[in-house]
Amino acid sequence: MQASASGHVRCVKCLVECGADTLLRNQFKQSALVLAAARGHNDIVQNLVSALSQARKEEEEFKDQLSEALSYSAYHGNISTVKLLLHYNADLTRSFRGTGWTALLYGLLSGNLPTCRTLLHAAPPTLDTKHNTLLFQVIRSVESKEKPELMALLSETLPIPDSSKAISLLSRTGIWRRCRV
Repeated sequence: MQASASGHVRCVKCLVECGADTLLRNQFKQSALVLAAARGHNDIVQNLVSALSQARKEEEEFKDQLSEALSYSAYHGNISTVKLLLHYNADLTRSFRGTGWTALLYGLLSGNLPTCRTLLHAAPPTLDTKHNTLLFQVIRSVESKEKPELMALLSETLPIPDSSKAISLLSRTGIWRRCRV
C-alpha cells in the first residue's frame, strides 16, 4: 500500500505479479487502488484495476473499490484519474461505503470545476428524493463557498426542462440567492 500511495510503479507491478492481495485495506479501510487514485498515480491505478479485473471482475468488492477510488480522485481533483476510472466503468452513482455519498457529490464538494464538469457530463444527477437531499446539501455548501462558476454548471446540468422551474426549485431551498448573474 505504501508503494501505491508513494507512486512507485515498478514496485507495485512487481508486488501484483508476485500475488500480493490487491483487496487488502489499511487501518483506515483504504485499499492500494484508493490510495493511488487519491494521489493521481494513474499508472498504478491501471495496474491495480487490471489485476483486480482479471481476478475478481464480478465481485461487489471490485465494484466498491472502483467507485471508492473514483470518489477519492474526484474529491482531490485528479481529473485524469477520474477519466481513467470512468473509462473502467467505475459507477459514479454508487454510494461510498453505504453513506449515500457518491463520487459526484464528493466532486461537487471539492469545488474543482473541471472534475465536476467531467462527472456531470458522465452522469447528470437525477431528481430523485434520496439523491436530491444530498445534492442540495452539497449545493448549499458550494454556495456558501461562493463558487458562481460551479453553480452555473449545476444549473445547466440539473435535469429540469425549464430554467425558470430550476430557479424556482432552487429558490425554495434557499440556495439560488447568490447564483444570479
